[in-house]
Amino acid sequence: MNPNKVINSQYGQIIINTNDKGVGSSISEGSYFEPDQINIILGVINTLLEIKDKITFYDVGANIGTHTLAVANTFKDKVFVRAFEAQRQIYYMLCGTIALNGLRNVQAHHCAVGGYNGYIDIKLPDYDLRQNFGGLELIDIDRSDNQDMIKNDSENIEMFRLDHFHERIDFLKMDIEGMEEEALFRSSIMIEEYMPVCYIEVFKSNQEYIFNFMKQFGYKCYSNGQDMISFPPGLDATILGFNPV
Repeated sequence: MNPNKVINSQYGQIIINTNDKGVGSSISEGSYFEPDQINIILGVINTLLEIKDKITFYDVGANIGTHTLAVANTFKDKVFVRAFEAQRQIYYMLCGTIALNGLRNVQAHHCAVGGYNGYIDIKLPDYDLRQNFGGLELIDIDRSDNQDMIKNDSENIEMFRLDHFHERIDFLKMDIEGMEEEALFRSSIMIEEYMPVCYIEVFKSNQEYIFNFMKQFGYKCYSNGQDMISFPPGLDATILGFNPV
């Protein structure tokens, strides 16, 4: 039986896997996934659009597209979204959601994002079992919270660096389950050149290293223990629930 189905959400139609304990469960139970995070991101984009006609938003670790859908459908052609997802089955769901909503301002990429341009072998979860598919870790990490995930397949997929497309990035959202440090550190020239606002999950990474990395470029960093939001020089905001670091 196909576990995938289309759900009507506040930001548009979205395809979920009914076995997903994370994003899928949240949406199927009637609420959007991480609505507070979404609202923060939408608010910051509104601020950016006061000083820029159009922005580029990177959704790194897009999963089924909750952030991509919210951003792209809210701001339409004022925002161009690149969405990156490593799991092929999840990527197909992301593409389906993009098509269902007619999001011509989105380009999706089936790839991992990390420290080099090349290929990486990954193990894939069993999508017919009830698991948190978005918590899949592509590499071994010290702070894993998903070691019990049951996997039944593997695949060699492409991996990009953040600076792969050699373009301006205005807002970087990244949630790649412990690969955040590697992806950031290997793209320092891009960070220094374009100074994007960064909303990054840091729970599985070395938070102190990431904070210090951002501060060397003059960023102001705030954290709630799970996520970090960093503002480049000339842009700052008070975010409820986040403290300066």
